Amino acid sequence: MKKWINIILCILAVVSSLVIPDLLLDMNAQDITNEIVVAPEEYYIESGNAMARSTSSNLTSLEQVKLISGAWESTGTACDIDQGFLTENEAVTLARYSLNRYYDTGVFPYSEIANYNNWCSWDAKLYCYTDNLFNTYSAYMWVITFNRFDGTATHTIHMTENGVILNAQTTEADYNASNIIAAYTNQSTGIMLGDEKITVLEKSKAPEHTAIKAVYPETDYSNVSFDEIYTIELVSPEGTVESYYIYQYSNQDCYGIGLCPTTYAP
Repeated sequence: MKKWINIILCILAVVSSLVIPDLLLDMNAQDITNEIVVAPEEYYIESGNAMARSTSSNLTSLEQVKLISGAWESTGTACDIDQGFLTENEAVTLARYSLNRYYDTGVFPYSEIANYNNWCSWDAKLYCYTDNLFNTYSAYMWVITFNRFDGTATHTIHMTENGVILNAQTTEADYNASNIIAAYTNQSTGIMLGDEKITVLEKSKAPEHTAIKAVYPETDYSNVSFDEIYTIELVSPEGTVESYYIYQYSNQDCYGIGLCPTTYAP
């Protein structure tokens, strides 16, 4: 009798070892499947940042200008210098390169050409502009100040990460500048605006009552005279017609040039 009891216990032990784990796993799986757990908040934040950064990287050159200028409603804040898509050295190199066409046409006194007048150190800041409607994409603007080696002049550049010069100001107030519109030819405009597919439709002198207000940080037009203001009609790569102000200003302490959409928010 004792022998049969031992046999039965052995059989039950074997069966239990085969069946019970499956039952426990099935019960646990059902509990997990039927339970709704909220993911930690940081998961959403990282996912949102990644999506926003991917979206921002696809902004066209002109879309960046509109977001930064306020033609598209946005909020701008100073940010860490490593937050954008360019490193500081890349931004400085791009700024020098982008100024070449203005320098070549006599519109601005600084470029990357190596001569004594262009030996400069620099300071750089970065601003981030995020759309107010969806808060999902951003454009970055660099403010780079080149300081001449002998302390006699500074050149402050506002630039998008596509190399579009939004504002360039120099303390060489006596600089004998050419007409700003001379820099915007049919061949050069697309390059200067960061996309060679951009074409010029029309250029005209702006009406006398046209007022340009400072929409970029660290700019102040309250005590300057606008020597030239032009309206330039562009055809974007998508085929839409867009209008921009191209202007030139000065006072006894500075000289500058700038660009902004005609629909910018003052």
